Amino acid sequence: MTSKYNEVMRDLRKTARTEEQSIATAKMLYELADCAVRTAVEEACDKPAEEQTEAEEEDIELSPQAGFG
Repeated sequence: MTSKYNEVMRDLRKTARTEEQSIATAKMLYELADCAVRTAVEEACDKPAEEQTEAEEEDIELSPQAGFG
C-alpha cells in the first residue's frame, strides 16, 4: 500500500497534465483506494470475534438511529 501511495503522490506533484495523464492518475487513485479497502477488510477479518462484537455494539450505540426502527 505504501508503494501505491508514494506512486500516486509522485504523480500528483506533476503540474502539466494531458488527458491521458489524468486518466492514468485516476486509475492509480482507484487502485490506491481499492488497496486501502482491502487492507481495512483484512484487518477487520483478522480481529478476534469478541473485539468485532464489541466494536459493532459501540457502532450501534453511537448510531443516531439506534433504537428507532
